[in-house]
Amino acid sequence: MTIKHDIKHPRWLAALTLSLGLGALLPSLFAEAAIPAQTPPDRCAELDAYGYPAYCEPTGPDLAPWWGDEVCCDGADCVEPSLSGCGEREPYYCDYAEVHPDGSLTCMWEAPAFCEVFDCPFEQVELPPEAVPVGWPLCCYGLENCYDSMGGPCGGVLIYCYSAVTWEDGVVECLDASPA
Repeated sequence: MTIKHDIKHPRWLAALTLSLGLGALLPSLFAEAAIPAQTPPDRCAELDAYGYPAYCEPTGPDLAPWWGDEVCCDGADCVEPSLSGCGEREPYYCDYAEVHPDGSLTCMWEAPAFCEVFDCPFEQVELPPEAVPVGWPLCCYGLENCYDSMGGPCGGVLIYCYSAVTWEDGVVECLDASPA
């Protein structure tokens, strides 16, 4: 019996593929797709002299907007990647980021809450009417010595205060209370 291979009809190719098994043929056809993409470096992994993220802004626990994607940075200036990638900018990864109206973005990290680091009172302090508490990151050297970090370096403990007030004498105080 003679087996005739008719090149015009690809039945022989189907028979060969089935005899070898698809597992033997498909990896060679899709070898490039099997190579995982490299994740760019974490933007918040580079630390300043005090051990805090050098290029990311602090915010409070559960307040950072989720990003979970790549960003393109030139020094401290970052933007979303375009369809063609980062171009001349360096690619980085951010878990959290805030996009600004001008298209720039800021990578963020979640600082611990004041009451996670310090012993807080169990009840809220009564405020005078002119005191309007706001939430912001503070740099603290102990419970009674805090200042607004304003994104600058912090040689103390960087925390997030949900109810911070600045008194007339310039003293910043965190009035967060522990949950009852």
